[in-house]
Amino acid sequence: MSMTTHASSRTLEQRLAALDQANQVRMARAAFKRDMRTRRATVLDALADPPPEWARGMTVLDLLLAIPTIGRTRAAGILRTLDMSQFKTVGKLTARQRCELLRILEAR
Repeated sequence: MSMTTHASSRTLEQRLAALDQANQVRMARAAFKRDMRTRRATVLDALADPPPEWARGMTVLDLLLAIPTIGRTRAAGILRTLDMSQFKTVGKLTARQRCELLRILEAR
């Protein structure tokens, strides 16, 4: 059985545009996490409906870990309470899951 490689069907321009967009998303997430640490942003900024583009692919675990008072153990407990996978992304949250997450975070 021989292995064949296929050239990407995207043009160089399309690949560069995708790379630029990915870099912008990473920079926006880093700025959000920095703002969370300094309390200039809240979890509500990422859980808007619909969430901002930079937050859609972010896992709920990463979002929880961006909150200064939540570490891995507490984040895992919150995810267990919500019966949610650590790989669930903010963009895939249902309205009910979003409300439940906010309810839990407000109660702490």
